[in-house]
Amino acid sequence: MLVANTEKGEQFICAPRFSREKLSNIRQHTEFYCPQCKERVTMKIGYVMIPHFAHEANAACNRLFSEGESQEHLLGKSQLFDYFQRVVEQVELEPYIKSIAQRPDLLITNKNKQYAIEFQCSSIAIEKLLMRSDGYREAEIEPIWLFKTPTKKIDAGKVIQKITLSPLLQQAIVQQRKYRPYLITYNASKQQFVYFSNLLLVQGRTYLTKVQVLPLMKQRFPFYLPQTLTKDEFYLYWQLYKKSREQFVLAKLLRGQRGVQDPFLKSCYDMRIPVQKIPYYIGVPVRHAEEIPLFSLEWQAMFHYFCMELQISLENLCLGDIQLFLKQLHIEITADTVAAIKAYISFLLELKTDQVEEVGILEKLFDDLFAINTVN
Repeated sequence: MLVANTEKGEQFICAPRFSREKLSNIRQHTEFYCPQCKERVTMKIGYVMIPHFAHEANAACNRLFSEGESQEHLLGKSQLFDYFQRVVEQVELEPYIKSIAQRPDLLITNKNKQYAIEFQCSSIAIEKLLMRSDGYREAEIEPIWLFKTPTKKIDAGKVIQKITLSPLLQQAIVQQRKYRPYLITYNASKQQFVYFSNLLLVQGRTYLTKVQVLPLMKQRFPFYLPQTLTKDEFYLYWQLYKKSREQFVLAKLLRGQRGVQDPFLKSCYDMRIPVQKIPYYIGVPVRHAEEIPLFSLEWQAMFHYFCMELQISLENLCLGDIQLFLKQLHIEITADTVAAIKAYISFLLELKTDQVEEVGILEKLFDDLFAINTVN
């Protein structure tokens, strides 16, 4: 931990502005105590970890959860505290919120609102993350989770790229009405925020994203919001998405164990569509598609086969038909899964698939996923 009380009851913070020599001198003349349990703590001044406080052996304080922190976590908290002191009205480091028995890394008060900043460098159970977030909201504090930047999962040389997010990072994705989903992370070693903006789900845990880096001292609060893609950037998204379609088909052909009995392959076979030449309008990203646990190419091909089997035109499809299709795929019928099917139907009707060209698909997808999304 970075905060302790002196014998006079004054708060002391191991701040970056103190040199190790200065801290060593302070330690010789000052005793420090845990703000929570009031027991004595020791100031640690090494050369591997940044200076911090630690309880003495066998202490029973429930604040021990914060000890054993990584160098990255201590460093990040210290950097963020120093930054927020400059840009917000009030910031507290490691405060204990008695009403909910929680201790955020930072508590910000700004323009009559409070925010709990959690800089998360280690794994945490999703249930615990949700519980802590609910606790903050119960106290009318907005939680903001900043996960450390997953540097091993990104290509530093590319702005537009495909990434895989863990279930934990997926929980930290910000969903806002006027913006595509995005994720903000922090890299303490480089003192920079890394944005994964305009997240577009491919399937499972795989997304297309625009990666943007913002130095700590150029950030503001509330945090900058990412801008929507340009049409040129979306073209790069489409190239990656098409490659994912091709990889999906190849995997089905080479590793699929059900052969022609696979619902996707059977749908293509019965519609006389060569699986390696599937039209571009089958297998496209649409709004709410993240609620359907199948790759778009898979469920959309089966949707066309469903319509062919029932001999129903797109114009005549009703809610009962959509629900029947979802039921046949063993997909839960919810407002969002129904909305995904409706979005695809709308896409097809407006596209006029009998005269479809790839450029028309790109224009329609951009409008649906980015232009329209900013006002819906």
